[in-house]
Amino acid sequence: MGLPIKGGVSNVLADVNANHELNTALSALKDNAGFVKIAASADEGLGMTGGVKTIREADATEDYRLRIGQDSILFQEGFPGTAINSSIWGLPIASSTAVVAGGFLTLNNGGSAISAQGAMLRSHRTFPVFATFPLFFETLLNITNLTFNNATAEWGLNNIGVAPGTAGVDGMFFRLTASGLSCVLANNASEIAEITIDPTKLSVNSIVLTNTNHYLIAVNDDSVTYWINDIKFVSIPRPTVGASVTHSQQLPIFARQINTSTNTLNALKVNIAMITISVGDMDMGKPWSHRKAGAGDMIIQSITGQAVAKTSTGIIASGAAPTEMSTWSATALGTGGAAGLGGLQVLSKVGTGITLTADTPGLIFSYQIPALATAAPVTPAKSLVLTAIKISAMSRGAAGPGNLGVFHYILFVGGLGGASPATAENAATPAKLARPLSLGMHSIIATAPIGTMFTPDIQLAFDSPLVWQPGEWFTIMAIPLVGYAIAANQQIFFTCTPIGYWE
Repeated sequence: MGLPIKGGVSNVLADVNANHELNTALSALKDNAGFVKIAASADEGLGMTGGVKTIREADATEDYRLRIGQDSILFQEGFPGTAINSSIWGLPIASSTAVVAGGFLTLNNGGSAISAQGAMLRSHRTFPVFATFPLFFETLLNITNLTFNNATAEWGLNNIGVAPGTAGVDGMFFRLTASGLSCVLANNASEIAEITIDPTKLSVNSIVLTNTNHYLIAVNDDSVTYWINDIKFVSIPRPTVGASVTHSQQLPIFARQINTSTNTLNALKVNIAMITISVGDMDMGKPWSHRKAGAGDMIIQSITGQAVAKTSTGIIASGAAPTEMSTWSATALGTGGAAGLGGLQVLSKVGTGITLTADTPGLIFSYQIPALATAAPVTPAKSLVLTAIKISAMSRGAAGPGNLGVFHYILFVGGLGGASPATAENAATPAKLARPLSLGMHSIIATAPIGTMFTPDIQLAFDSPLVWQPGEWFTIMAIPLVGYAIAANQQIFFTCTPIGYWE
């Protein structure tokens, strides 16, 4: 027989339900109320050993808001391949090294121990701090070893100069020295707080700095909190006489390693795998295309892991003459012609003319979307999303022939098998037939004077965007609908302006 529980005042026995659970009721009186923690089931545990249900508690922000799926991601970048994406990052070096390999960017990869040598990663973009809506900085990184001296590593958000040894100016970041790991807040060229994390708290929570850990900094106008592996370690409030935790309210990403003096032990190396920036609690209303472009995924830039280059080619370099495309070809660009997603294509032949036969197409732009990598180092392959396009043309160099010229432009979408859009569909190869889309027509008057524009400009925006997958070809053909004999020394300039993003 169990031990009965009886109220000391009411002398009433406590009761249980049919499942032998004690019946309880929350107090209806505010002053007597306790607390109930909100939790939700993540899964029923039916597929797990022991059949244990996973229960997770709801989370609240520093500003008492319930965390829901409303965060807005602004930026995410990893380090695949073997080169830094200089469209996004600056990587100033002070007689040190930084190498991309194995999915990490390693600062001080060469193991420098010499005083004042170091390397720093800093984003070209800055990110806004919005009142009480938290800006989240997240990174996955590890430290190669912890037996070093006279060296410092830092990572977070910081309005800092480009020299690796420059003092932090305005921001919040983790700092690692031989004394341990600390959390720093700098404001308007002054460090106003540095709080060292108790190493025993790291140990109790199984956090080893040589492992790849998830570091998070959440910043708003009132406070900055520092987390490691979903555990909060430090919260720094806004100074009571301060305007905000950050003076600039707009901060770049940064990470650095610097030798403050000669390191007589082992070299300090920082290995960074991923960096993400997001804004919490706020429905920003930003179109996805704006977010992708802001994260560096504009289609005029190559994607991370690929060769750093522009995708629009044939743009005239300063002081250089345009390269002529002296051959009209339906399968490949002419010798010297511009191959690219957009840019400038020049059709001309110095000293002689080029006869364009009616209904014979010529390829004026051609670009292959970077293909899937199947050998190490494996690099990302993204889809190209085209949201708008513009094509213009003009005649210069000499007057045009005595007849009207009309050109019909066709954009070929998704061909897999080379620059020629005629490749047949074949799932086994695999090959994919390019899908043609008419962009419209241009015309130019007979005996066109130098500087005559083809009319009208072709401008299209796609409410439903056009998408190319990795390895597919973006090609544009121009088809003369009447024979057009380009005069000797006459040049026809085709320009293409694509708008869109990588995803």
